[in-house]
Amino acid sequence: MPALASDAGAQSVPAASPTAGDVQTDKARELHLEADGFYKKGEYAKARASYLAAWALKKHWQIAGSLADCEVRLGLDRDAAEHFAYYFRHVPKGQTPPANAKKLYAEAKSRIGAITLQVSEPGADVKVDGVLVGTSPIEDPVFVAPGKHTVEVRLGAKSARMTLDANAGVTASASLEMKSEAPLPVPTASATTTAMVVSTAAPRSKVPAFVMGGVAVVGAAVGIGLFVAWGEKRGAAQRTADSILLEEHSCVTGAANFDARCPDVESMTRASTSLKFAGTGTLIGAGLLTAGAAAYFFWSAAPSSPSAKSAVRITPAASNNGATVMVSGKW
Repeated sequence: MPALASDAGAQSVPAASPTAGDVQTDKARELHLEADGFYKKGEYAKARASYLAAWALKKHWQIAGSLADCEVRLGLDRDAAEHFAYYFRHVPKGQTPPANAKKLYAEAKSRIGAITLQVSEPGADVKVDGVLVGTSPIEDPVFVAPGKHTVEVRLGAKSARMTLDANAGVTASASLEMKSEAPLPVPTASATTTAMVVSTAAPRSKVPAFVMGGVAVVGAAVGIGLFVAWGEKRGAAQRTADSILLEEHSCVTGAANFDARCPDVESMTRASTSLKFAGTGTLIGAGLLTAGAAAYFFWSAAPSSPSAKSAVRITPAASNNGATVMVSGKW
């Protein structure tokens, strides 16, 4: 079955000829025709790559429809639903979509979840699971995999956040009322000091040392796990990139040999970098906790006699230049 734009009997780019020197539109037309050729041969992955390249140059309803058609056949239901939504919203009045368009759209939506977003203020950045999906108001539903998702909106000092469940074939609604964040406390102009005397006559507990040690062990395990995940993700990205090169494909946007896996390589590379930094930070934190636990354990093991009247003096001080804590006493 031909692509949607062909079913509709329309050209694959705007019917009006582009103005002289409109290289971007000419290239989009060329890529769309190339994609149509792949589609007719049943080479849907190649067709999608060319449609994506055309879409990057020209956001047009016919390109969106053809792209969505390919994505349903490739099992990319979330992407297909997103492009179908654009397609149906921008079909010109009097233009009848092909008979199978609504059927394919419904088929894609039956396997994924959708979220309609209502934000109290326009112009706010809208993120779903940390990924920017646009600025409010968001006209089309945001399509997601079934499961829990976090929606966050932010505009200057105002923000809102909520978590909701998305079920396959169901459209959930999220209404977010943005509120100003509480300002950070400002230190007073004059410095203030308060001294506290902590008696050390009673036996010192070793529980804090054991707690810090336990947290350090867990942190070390988590850090190692993050490094393992980093290696796996980095390796997957490299293997995919090597495969693209071996197949003589390209990741240059707009290129005729643009490979559909290029966005996946970029996503895996970003994820591996995040895992590396998270693993490094976690292991550093575990090391600091280990040192702190050892220091506290040996300090708590030192003899403490009530007759010695040992005391620890803790004196915090705050001013416009910052804050300090002074610790003095006998051990």
